[in-house]
Amino acid sequence: MAFHAGWDKAPSEAPEGWPYNLRQIQVMSAGVDKYPAWFFGKVPITCGRGVSAVGIAEYTMTAIAAREKRWVELSRWRKGEKSPTLRGIAGKTLGLLGLGAIGGAVARRALAFDMKVLAFTRSGKTPEGLDVEMTADLAELMARSDHLVVAAPMTPYTNRMLDASAFAAAKPGLHLINISRGEIVDNEALLRALDGGVVGFATLDVTAPEPLPDGHPLAAHPNVMVTPHISWMAEDNFERLLAKTMRDLDRYVRGEPPLDLVDPDARY
Repeated sequence: MAFHAGWDKAPSEAPEGWPYNLRQIQVMSAGVDKYPAWFFGKVPITCGRGVSAVGIAEYTMTAIAAREKRWVELSRWRKGEKSPTLRGIAGKTLGLLGLGAIGGAVARRALAFDMKVLAFTRSGKTPEGLDVEMTADLAELMARSDHLVVAAPMTPYTNRMLDASAFAAAKPGLHLINISRGEIVDNEALLRALDGGVVGFATLDVTAPEPLPDGHPLAAHPNVMVTPHISWMAEDNFERLLAKTMRDLDRYVRGEPPLDLVDPDARY
């Protein structure tokens, strides 16, 4: 069994002798999109799915509160100016692109704030116990959402999924929150949507490229907040990851089927 924390400069071809008699690989991250194609298929791979879900969900709800309570505008307010009008969270519609461990954690917290929660996934299945309405397609999700959270994994299917046609269907003033991968959003399409008012604000914890270069129009846009891929952070994340890793190791030693297996074809 091998443990892997990341691979920024993986070779394009499998090294000689791969997979080295490995029986299982434990990847610490939830996403596996940064690994090369040859890494998949020969050895079962388990991932850190769900470890950071609570931290990311809390970040997301903070972003929603910041938007409705106009924290950005208030931070720019000066004496003598008209103050921005604050709005409520209850009754607003949250759209989830993806409903895995992270999407589910966001949904539960949004429901506690009396938000209406919609989701669009490839499977169309709703996790048991969640009062979430599944939309027929991405266009419906975009058209009905006040806040849209990108929580889907990065795959060939989701690459630049939020393109010009997706934003054309969006409810005017949409708040976009991306906590997944920057490559899921077409930057040029997002900029046009921001400039046209279709997207009222974007909270981006991930970007492509990452980090954005100096002078990038997204970084300079007044209706964009960029954070340095930190939504996953929480003081107990390491303990969660360690507990999950030890559980998976224990199951491996006992000969039990691994949990949180990565689908080698779907890549998540």
